[in-house]
Amino acid sequence: MVGDRRQKILVPERLRRLSPVFQRTPIYFVTCCTAKRQRFLARKEVHSTFVKFAQSGEAFGAFTGRYVIMPDRVHVFVAFDEERLGTQRITFSMVPK
Repeated sequence: MVGDRRQKILVPERLRRLSPVFQRTPIYFVTCCTAKRQRFLARKEVHSTFVKFAQSGEAFGAFTGRYVIMPDRVHVFVAFDEERLGTQRITFSMVPK
């Protein structure tokens, strides 16, 4: 009977070809959406505020890469320097109050 035969399946702990994929300092793809998908981000003021935020993050170990600002969301690549960033959190508001 087939049920009586048991084959031992060898499964590696981790696929070796994936080792180069996992880096010590990964790059994150982050998407931020506006509340209720309000369409107000595609403005010069928002862009200049975002650029200032991105530049100031470097002092804390947060590095902004390529980004796209759309009317209702922002897509951005971000990398962090774990040694400088530590457990700090960076928060910001895209639209001045």
